[in-house]
Amino acid sequence: MKTLGAIFVGAAALSGCAATYQGPASGSTATLTVRQAGEEGNAYFNVYKDRVCAPHPAGQRFYTTMGTFGAATQKVAAGQEFVLTGTWSKIGAAVGYRCSATASFVPEEGMTYVATIAADMKANRCTLSIAEQVAGGTRPVASFRKNTDLCFGPDNLGAAKNGVFDNIQAGATTITR
Repeated sequence: MKTLGAIFVGAAALSGCAATYQGPASGSTATLTVRQAGEEGNAYFNVYKDRVCAPHPAGQRFYTTMGTFGAATQKVAAGQEFVLTGTWSKIGAAVGYRCSATASFVPEEGMTYVATIAADMKANRCTLSIAEQVAGGTRPVASFRKNTDLCFGPDNLGAAKNGVFDNIQAGATTITR
């Protein structure tokens, strides 16, 4: 079981072997905090230059709850589409569960946003939501779009994989879809 966990976490953390995201040092910015819903599992977040999954020039790896890279709250460029993939994973009895979803939005200068990856194992789906933080809570972001395709690591995995579980079986050798 330790081997499966190490393989799965290592694959997740090294996805694409990309650099850690570095927010803009100047210019118009907004603040983005990423998180996972619930206590179960782990999450990691990657960013992309565009909706066809091109590498982000500021680095691809945004944050992981496993502590391997990034910070949960970072500055992002305002006025430009920001493409984000959230991935939720959990190691179970001889099975690793993983679900990823890609979405985008256009941050507004000075605003604060929260992106949440939520997994629903019963429905075999996950969602990535992005909300604007306002006094007393959050509200949906008008520019939010579920991406057509799933951006994952260095790849564009297509629409069929966006928000659907990839269950990695015994030893991470067999993938069922």
